[in-house]
Amino acid sequence: MDFITNITITSSKLNSLIEATDTFKNYGKFFLKGDPDKGFVIVDVVNFGFLSFFPFFSDLLNISVINLVSYFFLALFLLSFVITSITLFAICENKLKIYPFFIIICFIYLVTYEFILTSSAEYFIYFFWGILPFSYYYFLKKKFNIQLSFIITFSLLLILLGSFLYYSFISFLLFYLININIENKQTNRILFNVIPIIAFLTLISSQHYSNNQAVKNLLSLQKTTFESQNYPADLGNNAYFTFYAGLGFITSDYFEGNFHDDEIYKAVGKLNKDGGRFNDKKLGTLTQLTINDLEKVKKKIYYLFFNEPFFIFKVIFAKVGVLLGYFLVITNIFLFYFFSKNISNYYKIPLLINLLISAIIPIISIPSKLYSLGFLGASLSILFISYCKNRKFIKVN
Repeated sequence: MDFITNITITSSKLNSLIEATDTFKNYGKFFLKGDPDKGFVIVDVVNFGFLSFFPFFSDLLNISVINLVSYFFLALFLLSFVITSITLFAICENKLKIYPFFIIICFIYLVTYEFILTSSAEYFIYFFWGILPFSYYYFLKKKFNIQLSFIITFSLLLILLGSFLYYSFISFLLFYLININIENKQTNRILFNVIPIIAFLTLISSQHYSNNQAVKNLLSLQKTTFESQNYPADLGNNAYFTFYAGLGFITSDYFEGNFHDDEIYKAVGKLNKDGGRFNDKKLGTLTQLTINDLEKVKKKIYYLFFNEPFFIFKVIFAKVGVLLGYFLVITNIFLFYFFSKNISNYYKIPLLINLLISAIIPIISIPSKLYSLGFLGASLSILFISYCKNRKFIKVN
């Protein structure tokens, strides 16, 4: 049981999720924490999917939200491992060549479990999407009903996992759409394009709805008034806030040389002299970071872009350098084979696009092990295809 119960998300997010779940069970409202005596606040440190999916099913199934989180991410972890393993055994003909590589895959997932799932399981979602292109090449060569099942499953996961980590799926979605439209033999192209696009639009509309619903839920539980600029900027992570904090990746006169949310609070004047976050009562009853705060951060970013472009480029290139190092270590000698004539553009172009798009998140934030998991998964997809598409031990249909 320890293997399951050890799985958890980041402690700050888990604590907020527990409070939001208690509020939902007691008062029937999503996206909030607090009580009538102390007042309610909108939870803006966790994405809306966490604040709706887990409280709802925790209440429905009468199960602790902590255990529910563990079970969910264990299932996602096992799903990724199983379909990756199935793909490896299915497309490679020489089993003697497969087993050593299967051991490597087992080791990769074991390390991922030990260092990611036991402390920050939500970031495994990046890895899930990054490595999924490898399995795509197996499932989309199957019969129509299996193809359709794969596409519907991935579209549903796009909505669910995308609500947990915004835009985590973008690299795979673009990879998928490119492959579907360059595959000449694909007779169900329109259907296979429409399903994930509908899922994407559903996710975007759900995110917008959740932001508005959070305010409505707050107003229904306590009498308060506030102007629109004091609405929450987002439920969960926001690209502008993340990018601004990520500029602290290197030491400079503008930042203290680390990636921390306190840089955002400092920028909007919500950090006191002792380094604690300022809790203004008027805003504290609503949310921590507002639309007005978002506009302040945008102005600071625009100022740095137009007045200190060299600083911006230096930070970005430093991050790119780290990612390039990751990529070269993972792909190693197989990179030469990937760029050879033995691997067709049918594989090269979509996989490289998947890799480049997956690099956006660690470039916006920082190239740490957590934010780089999608990029690492994309690099592994290139490694796996380079290994399996070696014509000496690939199955020829």
